[in-house]
Amino acid sequence: EVLVEKTLYNNVGLARAVDGQTVLVDNAISGDRVLCQVTTKHSHYQQAKIIETIEKNPRRKESSCRFFPKCGGCQWQDVKYSEQVGFKKSFIQDALTRIAKLPVSEDQIEIWQGEDDYYRNRVLFRCEIKNDQTIGVGFFEEGSHTQIHVSHCKIASLGINELLAEFSKARFDLPPQKFRMEWQTLPYYEERELA
Repeated sequence: EVLVEKTLYNNVGLARAVDGQTVLVDNAISGDRVLCQVTTKHSHYQQAKIIETIEKNPRRKESSCRFFPKCGGCQWQDVKYSEQVGFKKSFIQDALTRIAKLPVSEDQIEIWQGEDDYYRNRVLFRCEIKNDQTIGVGFFEEGSHTQIHVSHCKIASLGINELLAEFSKARFDLPPQKFRMEWQTLPYYEERELA
């Protein structure tokens, strides 16, 4: 059992084992208390997966996405968006101070925060033309190369979702195959004064 101390980039939580060794726990955020199983041991740290969540961070929420958590398209559908923005600020601050050696505080970093849903203007979909010439569009399942076909994406822009709905109805005179396709819509920026 460990208490996750810090949320790291790539959906990993940093915790300490009883002996003090660093444990990187997949799909955990700071404040989660979890029972985990070590999957890989390295000389200075261990990687682990969650077996049971004993206590969730109160900043988690119920995901409204019917494909989460199986779909690997997004990692934090069960974390409040304002908290996700805070994580991103800390990742940028860490990269600038630790890697670039620039003295930057989180207060100096501004991340534009839009809506909680439908904010992503660029998405890399995994596609599969099936034997019946229909197409499955979606993402890889978390931690695998198994495709999860989605009919709707809560984080993709409304324009991408409209295209997804139309594309899913289409038929293709092509042999079965798998490929990836990046879709992008023009972002909407609200006018605001720069300080």
